[in-house]
Amino acid sequence: MVGGSSRASLPSCLQATVHCHHTRERRTSQFLPAAKDRWVSLTQYPMKTSEIFASPAVLSNTELRNVGETVNALGNVSGATTIDMRLGNVVTATATNAVTWSITNPFTTGKACTVTLILTNGGVGAQTWPTGTIWPGGNEPFMTASGVDIVVLMTIDAGTTWMASCNANYS
Repeated sequence: MVGGSSRASLPSCLQATVHCHHTRERRTSQFLPAAKDRWVSLTQYPMKTSEIFASPAVLSNTELRNVGETVNALGNVSGATTIDMRLGNVVTATATNAVTWSITNPFTTGKACTVTLILTNGGVGAQTWPTGTIWPGGNEPFMTASGVDIVVLMTIDAGTTWMASCNANYS
């Protein structure tokens, strides 16, 4: 027993690609469970936990609690605007005119990938959604000119099709 839980209830090992933002160096490292919520690296590589990307790693039969998501704050946007999934799945933006949206770096086909766009003043100009975006009933919603709309886009085919929904007019 380690930390009040048996190792039998934890995955035996997690392999992850470790990326250092300072040196741009990547290394593959293996991590062993040390306690219920702690992992120990088998490779000495000092860096912040937030700089570790688990890829490819599969966790199964795992319970996550109090999980935060990185917010990619785009600020004021107009014209061609790209959402890079590597920078966060939750995106905030304030439209100042028409916007043509694109999304880069979704997961590969067969993996679900979701973007939550918290869009302020989206109705001030036309919003052109990524190629392949479909809406319930085929009807694109009207965005709020002065307020907040929450647009959720999901793909399971690497961005070929984005299934979208909108919760409108938070003001």
